[in-house]
Amino acid sequence: MMEVSIATPCTGVCTLNKEKICIGCFRTNTEIAQWRASNDDVRREIIVRANERKAANQ
Repeated sequence: MMEVSIATPCTGVCTLNKEKICIGCFRTNTEIAQWRASNDDVRREIIVRANERKAANQ
């Protein structure tokens, strides 16, 4: 069993915009779907991309 320690960045908003990016956590629908099966390295990459999207939208 894979052990992971990075918690989901989900904010509970769970609404996708027209680009299929969550307006709460800024993950794509694909990143959201693959989160549970991802190890910590992949999760870190997802969080970095989501943070970049968030910064670009502020």
